[in-house]
Amino acid sequence: MSPAYWQNVVQKKNLGRLITDEEVIELNENKAQKALEATSSAKKFCDNIDEMEIMCLTRKEGSGGKLFGKVSSKDIISELAIILGSSFPTSITKKVKLEIEGGCEVIKNTGEWKVKVKVTGFEVFGSFILKVVGG
Repeated sequence: MSPAYWQNVVQKKNLGRLITDEEVIELNENKAQKALEATSSAKKFCDNIDEMEIMCLTRKEGSGGKLFGKVSSKDIISELAIILGSSFPTSITKKVKLEIEGGCEVIKNTGEWKVKVKVTGFEVFGSFILKVVGG
């Protein structure tokens, strides 16, 4: 930022202020603490998923084991949030990526599927078996 812009705009309209070296150190410490908390919550989340082992979803079924509609990653994540309750960290919801066995993005049939969970940015993994049944 140029000194002229600082004096004529930012300082006059109280849009910013100079911070001291101590404040910079404090901000960096707070940032490191938040990153550590996020990493520990991601690890705890994957541990809870590994303990769960099997998750069962019930969907409407047509003939031949085909589902009316589909089961997407978004459906699975929302069901995980319901099952895990308060141990599901909302801060990492958008970072949770699911890899369904067979490379498919959505599930259109009943059966059992192995699902791998990865929390991007933390390199934390977990897995469980998803059982889709007709009902």
